[in-house]
Amino acid sequence: LVTILSFGLKAPFYEMEDGTEVSNPATLSFAVDTSDLTKETYETTAAATLVADHDWKNIGAPGVRGSACTLLNGHILLDAGVTAAVNLGRFGAEPDAVTDLLITHTHIDHFDPQAIGKIIAARSADAAPLHIHCSPEGVEILRGNGLETQCRITAVKPGDTFPVGETQVTALSSNHLIKERFAEETMWYLFSMKQGNLLYALDGAWITTRTAEMLRGISLDWAVWDATVHQTADQRSFEHNDLTMVEMI
Repeated sequence: LVTILSFGLKAPFYEMEDGTEVSNPATLSFAVDTSDLTKETYETTAAATLVADHDWKNIGAPGVRGSACTLLNGHILLDAGVTAAVNLGRFGAEPDAVTDLLITHTHIDHFDPQAIGKIIAARSADAAPLHIHCSPEGVEILRGNGLETQCRITAVKPGDTFPVGETQVTALSSNHLIKERFAEETMWYLFSMKQGNLLYALDGAWITTRTAEMLRGISLDWAVWDATVHQTADQRSFEHNDLTMVEMI
């Protein structure tokens, strides 16, 4: 049984285990109790619903959901787009609590050096340096913005596996394109936790053969899918999913 959380331009939906759909939340925070399996609780907060509204100056207003920013287990931040610092504040998340930031790709709605700089600046002087994991291209952008002296930066590529606290993380290839940095390999992440396995699959259409092979034999408990395209046969389906594509996958 896989619990699916899917986000799109028109309306994100959260499909409960009984098949019930909860649709169009402006923001979403949920906990999945897996006590029948592991006596543990997994929690994620979607500090923004991962869509590019492009009206972020009005963040918090009805219908303005912000750029990608998801907090996993209270300390792992997945992506930090333009509104990341604002979104953490809206949800009362303390910057000091964030130990690691994982970047999927360098589009500005997922990776904004200025927003990352604000998060770093809001941390207390005695906090451990924020550890940022991103592509080599992202590393160069962070260095170009003078952030390498303010945090710890590690280059990641698809196929890499590394620990973040008690969580084992695997970087996976995704089918997405950075036109400005054509050689950049965009990524998804697999989180292997004592509570179960979470696939964070943003952004990217379908699933690459390489990733499918790496996931073979792994039981997924939760999956967060790209569902940017709200209508089948949209041209964006070359690098974003619609819900029909998610169902097929």
